[in-house]
Amino acid sequence: MAKENNPRQAGASGAHGPHEHGAPRAQAAAGAQAGGSKEQEVQKLSYELAMYEHQAKHVESDIKQIQEVINSLSFTMEALKNLKKDKGSLYSIGGGVLVKGKVTEDADVLYDIGAGTFLEIPKDEAVTRISEKLDALRNEYNEKNALLSQLVSHLERLNMKAREIIGGEGAEEEE
Repeated sequence: MAKENNPRQAGASGAHGPHEHGAPRAQAAAGAQAGGSKEQEVQKLSYELAMYEHQAKHVESDIKQIQEVINSLSFTMEALKNLKKDKGSLYSIGGGVLVKGKVTEDADVLYDIGAGTFLEIPKDEAVTRISEKLDALRNEYNEKNALLSQLVSHLERLNMKAREIIGGEGAEEEE
């Protein structure tokens, strides 16, 4: 009775040749492993796709923020360049409030160096500093765009690979 309950002993009894049961079992096990590895590969690709998509969205957000700062600094630089002595203008004092004023001399401006600290510097120096910031931001913008292109290219390759794997499963099921 012990032999009937133990599948190893039942297969070793010689009632069926090793080719009758051994080969189909090996093929079934290989098929299950192949299916499992394809499933694992699809899961891995899915994870990679999600990771790269998240990274691409983050880079896109960075690009948008950099572009907004570039636009703002470009506007500020042009305003400084066009600032003329004795010309009346409106000046923002914060909170959406503007005040009329006149530039009485072509002298210094307050330049924000960060952390709430301002330097009083000549207008031309402020234009130069803003120009340098713009150059650095444009370089960063270009680097982020290059990175985004690489991420998009990698996403396309991963999508193609996933389609090949999924398409391959469909072809095996039809046979």
